[in-house]
Amino acid sequence: MTRERAARPPAPTGVSPESAYARQLEATLVGASGRPLILSGLLRPEIAPAESGLYGQTLSFTVGEPGEDGHVRLIDPHRRNPVEIERIELTAAQAALNAVQPPGPGGPPSLIVLPLSWSTVRNPRARRKLQRLVTAARRRCRAAVRCEILGVSAETPPPALKETIGDLRTIFQDVFIATEGGRPQD
Repeated sequence: MTRERAARPPAPTGVSPESAYARQLEATLVGASGRPLILSGLLRPEIAPAESGLYGQTLSFTVGEPGEDGHVRLIDPHRRNPVEIERIELTAAQAALNAVQPPGPGGPPSLIVLPLSWSTVRNPRARRKLQRLVTAARRRCRAAVRCEILGVSAETPPPALKETIGDLRTIFQDVFIATEGGRPQD
């Protein structure tokens, strides 16, 4: 029996490990237009194939805006201005890190992957906020937090990318860049 399996109860019979360990997240913030934005997220479990056990969790979320008819319509948060993108992503990161549960006695740290846009992680103000959030999660529940950078284009200056990744490595356990093919690179 591995430490991971010993630290977490097995999934209930008839329920996939993915759905058994998923955590729902909800948050509301005010958008640049003054209208509320409703963030609905999920800490999606990552399963270690060799062990069929929980490896960690990755944040995924959607953002909606209430319409005149009362229905929430989904919006693409990355089509907003950079300040609003940053606010949405920091709110989602805070909700995810607050939802992380401490491991059982002797269990491994909780591994969390936060997808963050290039426009957010290159901003020193956002990095300071991320530093506070990640440090609090480490203290509260021994969380090991990784960052996946989204939206890096071929035109991104390599020196700026290298400097930002260096700054992020003081905050996160690992930093990956999502490429267009969808495979993260270190």
